[in-house]
Amino acid sequence: MAALRPGGPVLHADAPAEDGRARVADECIRSDASNHWGLHVNNYRATRRYVCALAMAIPILIALACGNGGDGREVTEEEFGEDWPFTVASGSVDCNNLSNGLRVAVFRSGSVTYALNGTATARAEDQGYEDVMKIWRDDPDYEGLKINIGPILDLALGECD
Repeated sequence: MAALRPGGPVLHADAPAEDGRARVADECIRSDASNHWGLHVNNYRATRRYVCALAMAIPILIALACGNGGDGREVTEEEFGEDWPFTVASGSVDCNNLSNGLRVAVFRSGSVTYALNGTATARAEDQGYEDVMKIWRDDPDYEGLKINIGPILDLALGECD
């Protein structure tokens, strides 16, 4: 399909591209690039700058929207009473969304971060997370069992929302 260029390039939505991000990055680099989104552009350079800025801003906005890198929510033994599952008095829970849809739930106390769920445990070595078993309290009523950690895990996963 030939593109007419009376005032600038004609953009086509049917242009082949394996990955939209790769196409945008490629368009940002090439000076003679023709865009392919079905829009007529009179000022090609201004549009190219806009597309490049948008392509760079989208990953940052997604990371901010997902709550990655947040401070989390403070939790204390006082808040949970007898149901507090840890041997430390307080900390914070947090969650990070991964690009594959999985969520990493962690508990931080002091300078130590503990893995709360399986996804965090799988990433423990790479991320430097400790095993939560080190601070998980035994249930005084049932030998061999631990205090329910579910409410803490729910709060941590809530930080991903």
